[in-house]
Amino acid sequence: MPFVHLASLLLDRGRDAHDVIDAGRSRFPDDHALAWLDARACLEAGDAARALPIFAALAEVDASTLCMARAYDVSIFGANAHAAVALCLFRLGRYDESAARFRRAEALAPDNAEIALKRRLAEARARQ
Repeated sequence: MPFVHLASLLLDRGRDAHDVIDAGRSRFPDDHALAWLDARACLEAGDAARALPIFAALAEVDASTLCMARAYDVSIFGANAHAAVALCLFRLGRYDESAARFRRAEALAPDNAEIALKRRLAEARARQ
């Protein structure tokens, strides 16, 4: 989809993609890839509060039940979505909740050392 490709390209180059994402989401409001890019753009712009519910919704999607699952990069669901929720919570200073979400992500991707490290950091911040 052109909206996804253009928005992804803009974000990868550190540019504002909100106009492209907004146009795409207005035409395809249920597109999960555009939702992921929307949340990513918000997070990169420093708006973790706006990104949080978008990532949380993606974390609850069971990619195996999507009729067009092959149309999506399934990494936007599951462990990566839970890790993105955890990152938003961390940036909002909600460290206990962040650690819990990182634990969920780690359970889905037990070999992911980055998620494990971020979980430990969130847990340490929660104890402070």
